[in-house]
Amino acid sequence: MAPSPAQAPRRPWEDEDASTLGHEGDDESDDAHALDRAPVHPIACMQGAFEESIIEAEEAEQEKVKPKRAGGAKARRQRMLEEDDYNESYNAQWRKKPSAKYHPLWKLVAQISFGVHLLNQQLAKSDEEVSRILKTHVQEVDQFLEKTTEDFDLALADIQERINHLKLPLEHVNIFDMMLDDRQFRTSIIEGNEKIEKIVERTARAMNDSLVDVEKGMEATEELSRYLVRIGAHWTEGDEELMDIYMAMCGNSEGWLECLRILQTKGSELGVALVQLGSILNEMTKRAGVASRRSIIAHRTPDADSRPGSRSTSRSTPRSVSRQSSRPRLANRLLARLPDHPPVHLLAHLRVHLHSPNPTAQLLHPHLFLPGLTTRRL
Repeated sequence: MAPSPAQAPRRPWEDEDASTLGHEGDDESDDAHALDRAPVHPIACMQGAFEESIIEAEEAEQEKVKPKRAGGAKARRQRMLEEDDYNESYNAQWRKKPSAKYHPLWKLVAQISFGVHLLNQQLAKSDEEVSRILKTHVQEVDQFLEKTTEDFDLALADIQERINHLKLPLEHVNIFDMMLDDRQFRTSIIEGNEKIEKIVERTARAMNDSLVDVEKGMEATEELSRYLVRIGAHWTEGDEELMDIYMAMCGNSEGWLECLRILQTKGSELGVALVQLGSILNEMTKRAGVASRRSIIAHRTPDADSRPGSRSTSRSTPRSVSRQSSRPRLANRLLARLPDHPPVHLLAHLRVHLHSPNPTAQLLHPHLFLPGLTTRRL
């Protein structure tokens, strides 16, 4: 494909094949002027998003672009859990810019489809330049899908692991209720639940933003797919490079839609897991509250054997011995269900003071998702 002569006169809007695709164009920054010279988009419903992308491209020329923070899915999740205002989703960016009317993915796909339009109508000054810019935008969509998939997979694995270990005490409620009689353990459960509730809340917030991105991305990609079907491939006949670009874009749109559908499914699974974890936390908190009230009543009501005129303790002694011998056995049964080497962030390392003056089964200080522990794996 032969490039246009370097000195050929340009039509008024020809610079848009660069500036509207996110690269250098005219230096003018007036929004109204930018919209006056914006060409008609081949997909009518994307005209507004396309025009907004032109304005933002010109604004970006005047602003210092903040570098993206490095790190994979674990680093992103750690920042999301630790930092109050950390959210890399497109929807969060959209929310922070009240003047923006269109979702960033709509604007991105509008740029992609306009690039194909330039090639289809032979309007580009340089097909090679348009192809290069198209590749950049395609990579941005690919990166969004890859990051969102990684974030969903990591979040789902994390939440599911918490469910598997936190539901263990509720499978042995008699033992768990007995352990909750210990005030120190009861306090650690409540404090640990508060930390996990924060994780649930932030994970849900990030998930909801990502699902909006997925929905908007699917809507925009469906429009792109319909446009590609509409123009067909006949215009690429005799030009192998154009044929390759068209076929690649058809493959991209099809692959993006499939990936977006999978992300919708993953998001639904994560939502169900978050609800399940929330229910477990609520049940544990409720039982801790019951144990706390039970403890208050026990302290207010003196033991029957200590009252004046009570019978001999000969009958209560065997009962006490029986309680002392049975509780460790029950707790040991629960211990047998735990993994040999549970991660430090699990509900607790169960351990019974078999020789303690107080025969009640106790839990040593449980490691419940403390900040120093959770950051290693989240």
